[in-house]
Amino acid sequence: MPKTGTAAIEAALESLAAVAIPRPPALKHTTVRRYHQFLHPCLEAASGGPFGAMASIREPRDWLGSWYRFGQRDGITEPNKSTVGINFDDFVQACCSDTRPTFADVGSQSDFLQPYGEHWLDKLFR
Repeated sequence: MPKTGTAAIEAALESLAAVAIPRPPALKHTTVRRYHQFLHPCLEAASGGPFGAMASIREPRDWLGSWYRFGQRDGITEPNKSTVGINFDDFVQACCSDTRPTFADVGSQSDFLQPYGEHWLDKLFR
């Protein structure tokens, strides 16, 4: 899940892991569906044993705050994703609108966690 502090967890635990997927973001931050469709079968076949799935989520206001600050950084290559000049309240309102402007199109934590058939997660951390 993007913007939940997993980079710090990954850095702390990577030396203990058999497999780490730090990039690309589409693989690092994959949905439960994509994990069970693509990664899980490959990992189990290669390891010869079971693989678990875990995810982390963040309190929604903190999660949006992280996205907002991400849009405030220097050097954004796509100016329409910048939150410079936008206050946090307006950013949150834009995130909650039916038609989100590009700077507020941050997805949804719940979309990442939708079960895939009978498959879900072994662990969910907040």
